Amino acid sequence: MKTIFLLRHAKSDWSNKELLDYNRPLNNRGLKDASFMSKLLKDKLSFIEAVYSSTATRAEQTTHFFAKEFGIKKEDVYWKKEIYDYHYEMQKLIRILLTIENRFQQVLFVGHNPGISEMAFYLCGEPCITMPTCCILKIELQINHWEEISANCGNYIFQEYPKKYKNK
Repeated sequence: MKTIFLLRHAKSDWSNKELLDYNRPLNNRGLKDASFMSKLLKDKLSFIEAVYSSTATRAEQTTHFFAKEFGIKKEDVYWKKEIYDYHYEMQKLIRILLTIENRFQQVLFVGHNPGISEMAFYLCGEPCITMPTCCILKIELQINHWEEISANCGNYIFQEYPKKYKNK
């Protein structure tokens, strides 16, 4: 069995209208949420072995919080511009999952909507999954090798996002 954690990047800053979408950084709330959620996930899990992340600025910043919290080695963080380029093309995002090295059992995939939500639906068939910013979704995949990924091969385990904890 393999496990994928789908993570939508944290809240980004829209204040500079001249910045290209790709270059938008996290805003203050996004920075706080990424820090909080990385610690929350670490408390729930023993390990994540690798990260596959978009190279868009907001995704990179989000990824750094999780990689640091889990002590993931630099060589096990895979920066994929295609995750940004194809965030409207879920089938191309699935192709990236098919290339994950089989030595990894638990992988974090950091991306953008709508692709990240569409991937969740494809993998576990849960049509009502919404992915707010900095949302983490755990899916256990009924596969032995990453290249075996197919529609509905996963089971939805949990979903966490910052707004669940705002009043606590």
